Amino acid sequence: MHRTLAAFAPFAAAAALLAAPAPARAFFSLELHYGVERADATSLKHGLDAALSDTARLKNSAQIVGGLATLKLGVLELGAVADRTWKKDGPSITAVGGLAGLGFDVGAIRLEALGEAGGRRYGDFLKDPAVITRGSNAEWLAYVGVRPGIAYRAELGGGLGFLIGVWGFARWDVTSKNVPVTVRPSEGGPDTSAEYELGGVTFGATGRVGIDF
Repeated sequence: MHRTLAAFAPFAAAAALLAAPAPARAFFSLELHYGVERADATSLKHGLDAALSDTARLKNSAQIVGGLATLKLGVLELGAVADRTWKKDGPSITAVGGLAGLGFDVGAIRLEALGEAGGRRYGDFLKDPAVITRGSNAEWLAYVGVRPGIAYRAELGGGLGFLIGVWGFARWDVTSKNVPVTVRPSEGGPDTSAEYELGGVTFGATGRVGIDF
């Protein structure tokens, strides 16, 4: 009896190894992204008596470019993102944040749903001929956000893959800053002192290209 069990032991061990789930493969991805970001005019509040340009009040669209790195462990993804907007003669928004969320590979298609948290630097805002003085022209605010994405992954061999796809994103400032300004009304009259409440929501979409290994 013991000899019979001993004879079957190697087969039982092999069957157990085959039945055990394979460890999830880890991917490290590096990406570049480029697209458009828009500030929500109803969230970037202001208390100015004179009308300023949309660009000065961050009420417009701007180009955005940046980079992103993620570590994929099964369905879990961790990473970091950094990007910056720019518009000719306008303000800029620089964001640096961490990423965490879920990612699924369906064949060659990668689906992702990530959360963001970090800081954003608003630079050179309230730059307008009507603004005589401003208490600040650059401020950092904390933010949180969401980032859904989809990409096609082409196998390049040797465990290296090429990614191409799109990201969508939305970001909410969780802090705000009141910036004092002095404005010269366009219709004439005495200069007016007011405050601009900096902080709100931005959203956008970018194309993405990268590699993973």
